[in-house]
Amino acid sequence: MSQESDLEPVGEPAPALDTPDEPWVAEKQAPEGDPAPAGATWQEAPGLIGRGLCMGLADVVPGVSGGTMALILGIYARLIGAIRSLDLDALHLVFSGKFGEARDRVHWRFLGSVVCGQAIGVVICTRGIKVPDLIRTHPEPVYALFFGLVLGSTVWLLRDLARKAEVGAKLALPLLAGLIAGLAVVTAVSAAGPTPNSAWFLFLCGSVSICAMVLPGISGSFVLLLLRQYEHVLGAVGEVIEPTTDAGRLGPLVETLLPFAAGCLVGLLTFVRLLSVLLRGAEHATMAFMGGLLTGSLYALWPFAVRNYETFAGKSKLVSQTPQLPDLSLGSTWLAIGLVLVGVAGVVLLERIAPAESADTL
Repeated sequence: MSQESDLEPVGEPAPALDTPDEPWVAEKQAPEGDPAPAGATWQEAPGLIGRGLCMGLADVVPGVSGGTMALILGIYARLIGAIRSLDLDALHLVFSGKFGEARDRVHWRFLGSVVCGQAIGVVICTRGIKVPDLIRTHPEPVYALFFGLVLGSTVWLLRDLARKAEVGAKLALPLLAGLIAGLAVVTAVSAAGPTPNSAWFLFLCGSVSICAMVLPGISGSFVLLLLRQYEHVLGAVGEVIEPTTDAGRLGPLVETLLPFAAGCLVGLLTFVRLLSVLLRGAEHATMAFMGGLLTGSLYALWPFAVRNYETFAGKSKLVSQTPQLPDLSLGSTWLAIGLVLVGVAGVVLLERIAPAESADTL
């Protein structure tokens, strides 16, 4: 009996976890001992909802990603494993009517609890704090805070890569490529004016932003800001919760949120896995490219700018912005500078919390 107990169980070996100092690796799986197949027990649900709430609040704020918050709260590895359980095989089981097998394959209890908490967080920011309205009414201080958060995330990302001296020289090219790509995206979007609210573009926005949301240091809401869909998507969430127009709840739900949600689903099933392959094969180069992309995109969040809005289909949309030097004689300028520093300090604080809180999980 003692010899039998030493034998390895039949089946595929559990994947090895990566080291905690490289938390963005998308191949991380849930640590051994996690409940299966639902991914969590019912007793864990309240705590997971609370963690999802924090992630939802972070997802709405450009510069702080839900992935960063998941890392801090110690559920990042389980989150990646749960996302990977939503694969094409699971969809095939559903369409084949094998609902029991699909249920056993997907970490539905874990994902359901976290997503429920995230939804609550998004509702708080859209109907409680009303971030989309604040962007229009108080653009300079809001953009200043966002600029500080993204700047802090960029410094965090690049500094972490710079510590690895053995790969430092190899990162110059992908970093430069990311910088050029970021500047190109911002320039192209600025020249094109307001981006379309059509279903195909919202689908694309959802596909891209969901990839950013699962990576620590990269914010999905920042992607929406770059593509000028941040106010539109979050505004649609607010309209579904509390309608203020004749379109009621059905209009923004069908025209905006469903295409965006469909894009998020496709992004989870495809782009996140592609990102996983890139990180596994060229982890440092991929993160260097993203760091350059963030740096080049900071231009779009410069708080001191003249922003012009026009009304399209009854909605005010940003059509152009012209950056300018701050007027240091104004109190509002110093308030904005202070908020930039607050944003950077917030990311530094999160960075200091993250390793201690997530080391056991990762």
